[in-house]
Amino acid sequence: MIPLPLSEIIHTTKSALLSAPHPVHPAPACRSGVRITDISTDSRTVKAGSLFIAIKGNNLDGHDFIADVIKKKATAIILSKIPKNLPRQHQTTLLKVTDTVKAYGDIARYYRSRLKAKVIVVGGSNGKTTTKEMIAHILGKQYSVVKSPKSFNNFIGVPYTILLADHNTDFLVVEIGTNHPGEISYLAEIAKPDIAVITNISEEHLEGLKSLKGVLKEEACLFKYLRKNNTAIFDASTNSLKRLTKSADYNIVTFGLSIGAEYTGQAVKVKTGSIEFVIKARNRNYSCSLPVLGSWNARNALTAFAATNHAGINPKKICSALADFKLPGMRMEKHLVNGVTFINDAYNANPISVNLLLNDFSSMPARMTNANRSGGATPKRKVFIFGEMGELGASSQKYHREAAKHIARSRIDICIMVGQATRWTALALRDFRQHKILSFYYDNVQEFIKSSNKIISQGDTVLLKGSRTNSLEKIIQCYSI
Repeated sequence: MIPLPLSEIIHTTKSALLSAPHPVHPAPACRSGVRITDISTDSRTVKAGSLFIAIKGNNLDGHDFIADVIKKKATAIILSKIPKNLPRQHQTTLLKVTDTVKAYGDIARYYRSRLKAKVIVVGGSNGKTTTKEMIAHILGKQYSVVKSPKSFNNFIGVPYTILLADHNTDFLVVEIGTNHPGEISYLAEIAKPDIAVITNISEEHLEGLKSLKGVLKEEACLFKYLRKNNTAIFDASTNSLKRLTKSADYNIVTFGLSIGAEYTGQAVKVKTGSIEFVIKARNRNYSCSLPVLGSWNARNALTAFAATNHAGINPKKICSALADFKLPGMRMEKHLVNGVTFINDAYNANPISVNLLLNDFSSMPARMTNANRSGGATPKRKVFIFGEMGELGASSQKYHREAAKHIARSRIDICIMVGQATRWTALALRDFRQHKILSFYYDNVQEFIKSSNKIISQGDTVLLKGSRTNSLEKIIQCYSI
């Protein structure tokens, strides 16, 4: 990060100075003063020159580690309460604020104003992380790029990402997520994108956003802080976004499968371990290949193509970069463990992503075992392990029951439903009596693991899909032992 004078941090956060062993503000005759070279919310990474921000999380409270941070000679600490075990004498500046999370955001907002990098922000209901990774991968072939680690897309992750950039950064690619109204507006105002991308709009986080209309309203806030020379990029088929941006004074770029989009994807072909497709841009066709599973990733690539081409990357160089792209973890991640092929797509799940996944899994060829008695090869089974789709609120039962319809129509052999909400899927699946799918239900992953060896056999292909709270990856870990 770019070193920051502590005096500017105090001004930005409007914090109260509790103790200052060294002069915080530079003397009138000189420009030097206490400077911060690192900002952290993790006490384990603190060192001399660090500003530690004590944040209370779901499991840990940063205030409990303040004494340790002082021992590590942190330069300063931002806190909202004074811990009882505070050392009487120390060399750390203490700054008090009402809300340490807000203070973190305030610092990131100020820091963003000092960056020369172009900022590309990616939001949307599905494919945010993969699209962000694709954009960063393409840009990284020519430029110095900083991107959001993993899915760091919330009140903590976005400031963290912004503070990773420095004067050498050409592009900063930031992922922004939400599960409650107001989050995207707050984070977009901090990130101030030059290019804002919405991948798509679909049913997500309905527990907080209530409805598809609520999702649209929240995601559209990503465009709220765009200025005249900035750009909004979105799917041309999203008519609601077209209406919202009709009178905007910023640039509009569209992508999609429909005629009329500036960037059009067509001729998608799914092959073993790869996807091939054509992107039409400015009346020219460009053939692209992705070495990944999941046909929907062609759309993610189309989105990344639009964003990076608009940022100045040559179309042929974009296709060349996509040819060696690797998906982030737990997205169609393939593991061969003790004769069983696992495909782990269990980072997150919502109704649209589950349906798309089932379509692809149905079209995948089953693995073939050794020759049987008649001399031919025996096709093995496709096993779908379905975890809960989280944060659907009052609509949870509806969408978990609807999932049964898509499961019944799919070409899979076994369906294993894991988690309380999938009980609705299991019950609804009984109504589709013509399907030949063998089905099982378990309250949690641990219960299934106890019986897994009786259900899954060598040669099976097992697809895992569910929200992170299900921890379906433990099933693979069990087979690795």
